[in-house]
Amino acid sequence: MKLERHHYAAIISGLILSITVLIAFNIHLGSLGEEEEYFYEVMVEETTPEEKEQERLEEIAQLNQPKTHTAFNEAGKFQNNTDDFKTLEELMESRQNDATLTQEENTDGEGDDEFMSSMSTIAAKRAEKRKTTASNGANISEILAQNSGVNKNSSISYSLVDRYPTKQLPNPIYTCAESGKVVVNIVVNAQGTVIEATINRSSNNLNGCLTDNAIAYALQSRFNQNSAKSTQIGTITYLFQPK
Repeated sequence: MKLERHHYAAIISGLILSITVLIAFNIHLGSLGEEEEYFYEVMVEETTPEEKEQERLEEIAQLNQPKTHTAFNEAGKFQNNTDDFKTLEELMESRQNDATLTQEENTDGEGDDEFMSSMSTIAAKRAEKRKTTASNGANISEILAQNSGVNKNSSISYSLVDRYPTKQLPNPIYTCAESGKVVVNIVVNAQGTVIEATINRSSNNLNGCLTDNAIAYALQSRFNQNSAKSTQIGTITYLFQPK
C-alpha cells in the first residue's frame, strides 16, 4: 500500500499526541511525589525534640500513677514485745532451762517456794497482758497481715510506729487542679485522734489548695488507740492528682 501525504500527516500527529500525553502524565506523577515529600517534611518538622521528651515524660508519669488509694505504713513492721513473743530458739532455750531447774530441784529434794511464787506471778502478768492486748483489738497476726500487704503504688501513705488506721484514711487527692506530693506532720494522741497537723518541708508543691486540703483531711484521720503513748509524732503523705 502506498502511503499518501495525508497518511504521513496522520501518523505524525498521532505520535505528537502520544508524546504530549506521556509528558503530561510524567509531570503529574512528579508533582504528586513532591507534594508527598512536602507533607512528610512538614510532619517531621512539627515534632520537636522538646515535644518528644514531653511525650516520654507523660508516658512515664502514666506508668507511675498510683494504682490504689489504700494507705500503707512506711514505719515498717509492727514492733512486737520481746517479753511476750519469743523466737523459736528462745523458747527452746527457756524450756531446756526449765527442765534443768526441775531436775536439780528433784535431786536436791527441796523446792524454792519464793522462786516458784515469783515465776507464777510473772506468768500471770504475761497472760493478763496478752488478754488485754487481744481485747483492745491489737491482734498481732492481723496487724502483721496488714503490713505485709504494703502497696508502694498507693496515693496515700503514713509513717506512725505501732499504729494503723481504724478506717480508710480520707482521700483529698482529686480536690485541686494542680498535682504534687504534700507531706503533713501529725501529732496523734492516745485515743488515735490527730490533734495537730502542719506541712512538712519535703513537700514538692506548696500550692494553697493542696496544703489546705491535706491538713484538713489529715485532721480527719483516725488510728488505733495506744495508751502507752499519750502523744506520738508521725507523717501522712498525699500524692495529689489534678482533677
